[in-house]
Amino acid sequence: DLARYLEENTLEGELDLGEIPADRKEIAPVYLQATLQEALETLNQKRVDAIYVQRTNVPGIERIYGVLTREAIESGYR
Repeated sequence: DLARYLEENTLEGELDLGEIPADRKEIAPVYLQATLQEALETLNQKRVDAIYVQRTNVPGIERIYGVLTREAIESGYR
């Protein structure tokens, strides 16, 4: 949604992300080594809509590898 907004609008000054119409989800991190079961448990424990997969490459620097929704995880079990 953000990419589409930026393509369709010229940016002048600061951008208030709250003003952009978008599908927003509550998210929480999970480490790259986590299993799908652990990812699903994180979703349930944190009561979020999606998780982002991360790994520490260098101490203090996290790299994000992607985002998983509950639907994507549950489809992996089917």
